[in-house]
Amino acid sequence: FGSLLTRRSLATLPFGARYRMIDFPLSSLVNAGISTVGVIAPYYYRSLIDHLESGRSWNLDKREGGLFIMPGTVFGIKNPQARFLIGDLVRNSRIIRNYKTDYVVFMDTSCVMNADVSKVLEAHEKSGCQVTFVYKKGKLKDEIVNTVNFNVDAKGRVKEFLDSYDKTNNMFLGAFVVNCDFLMEMINGYNMFKNTDLIDLIKGSTDKISINAFEYKDYAERIDSAYDYYRVSMSLMDEPIADTNLFIDEKPIYTKVQDEVPCLYIGNAKVKNSIVASGCVIRGEVENSIIFRSVRIAEGSVVRNSIIMQHADIGRNVVLSDAILDKYVTIGEGKCLKGSPDSPTIVEKGTNI
Repeated sequence: FGSLLTRRSLATLPFGARYRMIDFPLSSLVNAGISTVGVIAPYYYRSLIDHLESGRSWNLDKREGGLFIMPGTVFGIKNPQARFLIGDLVRNSRIIRNYKTDYVVFMDTSCVMNADVSKVLEAHEKSGCQVTFVYKKGKLKDEIVNTVNFNVDAKGRVKEFLDSYDKTNNMFLGAFVVNCDFLMEMINGYNMFKNTDLIDLIKGSTDKISINAFEYKDYAERIDSAYDYYRVSMSLMDEPIADTNLFIDEKPIYTKVQDEVPCLYIGNAKVKNSIVASGCVIRGEVENSIIFRSVRIAEGSVVRNSIIMQHADIGRNVVLSDAILDKYVTIGEGKCLKGSPDSPTIVEKGTNI
């Protein structure tokens, strides 16, 4: 991810002109009627707390249950690929004990999808298995550290775990359901192995438990690198969003409300096939790009195939192509930044060029 995750976790990476990555799993859980949600914050959590606040935007500011920000271990700083460390679960196990439930749903923040979690829970209950993994048919673009590779048999059970992503056509979507009693058994039995991922323990228990596999057939994209982030963001404009289930009225994607004035287009401003958020002032040309809140693009400037995050200031006669500008970036008059679709140019947060 380069500088995109230098000062933030993947959970708070801005996406789609108004969202953060954590909005997708949070909204999926809330839309399924789940009202007690714990968010493990192992590293760079200031922006996460600022975004989530009390959970009001997701209707999780409740007297009973609601949103819990759960402190993670220091190991999470050194291993950002870790999902659900046993140490984190041990430290916060009281929440699981206090809110008695039959199942616990785990979701990481690496996927852009509007998951129907209620269907996953229904399939898990019918399966009689201790664990259900959510996957989608498809190949990963590259080998990802700490990903989960597995094959599925004719009965929809995980047949075997694999050591390489190129041996399977099943893409794990970072979501799974665990029986609560089995989860507590894992937490109590392996509490000395605090830096071990829960998924690794599940993979090592295949001789004792059965693992169900739920095939997710709607829109879902994994973001495991800066290239994935750029590719998935650009795809929002390649296909009609109405043709997917990502943004639908019945299951909205909630996010922190930001009250801004409407976007202002001045003079010879031209915008084509782009997503532009509120609060922007556009005087130049924008094509096939995603423009976040309160961005200023001066006259004579051309922005193509780019992602411009909040509060960026683009001067006169600037040319941007295949670029990702983080928040509070300033580009001076006459500058030219060009990347490529396979390797977009990334400008770090707060940079002045």
